Formats: sequence, C-alpha cells, structure tokens
Amino acid sequence: MEATAFALRAMLAIDPQNKLVEPVSNSLIKNRRGAQWSNTRDTAIVVLTMNDYLRVSGELAPDLDYEVLVNGHSIRTQTGFRCGRVQPRAS
Repeated sequence: MEATAFALRAMLAIDPQNKLVEPVSNSLIKNRRGAQWSNTRDTAIVVLTMNDYLRVSGELAPDLDYEVLVNGHSIRTQTGFRCGRVQPRAS
C-alpha cells in the first residue's frame, strides 16, 4: 500500500489528469481493512494521498444546490453553495 500511495502522490503532483489516477485511488480505498489499512504507516500515507486526491480533483469544494422542506413546505433554497464554507445567517 505504501508504495502505491507514494506513486499516486507523485502522479497527482506531476500529472493529475493521468488516466491512472482514478483507478489507483479506487484500489487504495478498496484495500483497507475496516477503517484502516494493514498498519499505521500505510494508513497515514494513504490518508495523506487521498487528501491530495480530493484537493486536486476539486471534490472538497463542490457547488451544490439544495432545498430544505419541512412538512412539504420549502423553508430554504440555495444555489451555488460551496461545502465547507459556513455563511452567517442574516439577523
């Protein structure tokens, strides 16, 4: 796992659009045992690598549209919401 994770980190730094990025990242995820990989070292490097993957892929900041319904009535709708960015409520 460690070698695969380091190879993927290098690929993300050099050529993030490479066609192997997605299958290799999927392989890393599928080879975990429960919530971890084979040992602490593998777990640490895979977590760091997946962080790099999420940052490069843009999956950490998608634009979302949502609507909140309560008893069938819309109480809030927002378009272009960016995850991870809390917007203060107007008073």
